[in-house]
Amino acid sequence: MKRPFTTRSAPGFGLAFLDVLCCGLGSAVLLLLIVKHGPADAGTIDQATIDARTRDVQERIAAEESHREGLLERLAEQERILARDAAALETLSSQQQAQAARYAGLLDQLRSERATLRENAASLQALQSAVKQPEEPESRPYGKQLTGINVADDRVAIFLDRSASMLHPSLVEIVRLRVSSPELKRSARKWAAAREAARWAYRQLPDGTRFQFFTYAGDLKDIAGATPPTRQRISWQVKGSPGADANALDAALAGALPDGPTNLKQVFETAARLVPRPRQLLILTDGYPTVPGNRRLSGLRGCPTPRKGATPVLSPRCREAVYLDAVEVVNKRLAGVPVDVILFPLEGDANAVRGYWLLSALSGGRMLTPARGWPYP
Repeated sequence: MKRPFTTRSAPGFGLAFLDVLCCGLGSAVLLLLIVKHGPADAGTIDQATIDARTRDVQERIAAEESHREGLLERLAEQERILARDAAALETLSSQQQAQAARYAGLLDQLRSERATLRENAASLQALQSAVKQPEEPESRPYGKQLTGINVADDRVAIFLDRSASMLHPSLVEIVRLRVSSPELKRSARKWAAAREAARWAYRQLPDGTRFQFFTYAGDLKDIAGATPPTRQRISWQVKGSPGADANALDAALAGALPDGPTNLKQVFETAARLVPRPRQLLILTDGYPTVPGNRRLSGLRGCPTPRKGATPVLSPRCREAVYLDAVEVVNKRLAGVPVDVILFPLEGDANAVRGYWLLSALSGGRMLTPARGWPYP
């Protein structure tokens, strides 16, 4: 009896199939062994490369750590600065508050003092309206006194400067007043103060005292308004005698108007011709002279040569040279005679204070400058 086909052929088919399967698996394994793959390359990296990469990574990590630490330090420094600024701001705010409180207190005090001043001003105005205003020095018999100069009791020569600069302390106002009316010139405060100073000096003289009174500018006039003779001896006047009393002095002052230059040299030359010799010279002026007497201006150091028909402009150095030339007359002909000076202020002639002070000090006299506005209240 024959076996079925399937029963007889099954083992041969299974073995062949297994052989084919094994061959396929072996080929696959062989291919895997022959062909390179990624994991096989990793095994080819040497240890030096790994160490280098490791060091690089470590250095980067260290740099990042250092940068981080630097940022942390900067952050801490910024926090300290902010804390300090906050403390300073708090202190400044406290100081500002204290100053504000102080200013508020000062403002209140100022308001209180202002109210007090207003009350005092109102009271003073009421008193002034109730009291009659004093007359000007021109009409008063006795003006305010000058202290610091002692007038001698005999042979006193008084010289009053009546040049144009005696109109006002300011140069601009002098130019304006020079072209003004005679009434306006007489009422100029500086000229009124100079006239009052001359009256004061006259009142200090005892009755019967020998004296002389002159006004000078470019020329020189005595109490009678006459020009004394040159190169001749001049006698003294007696206070209180006809032509030499207070009325004569007032008339001489009323007729004098400030104008022209200042010739100081003729003052000392006239004083040197007084007989007997003066015991005191009293000069009322406001600055250095501007003309050197009969001497040529160009002959003095620092002075220009005058142009024909033009008024020369004198520098401070030239005016000082003119002054020193005039003082030479004192040194030669009036040695030992005290020279007292009443100096009124003049803008731009500050050196005159030093010059007249030296003249007074070296001759044994004194110099004073009345307070601004004297003798007015």
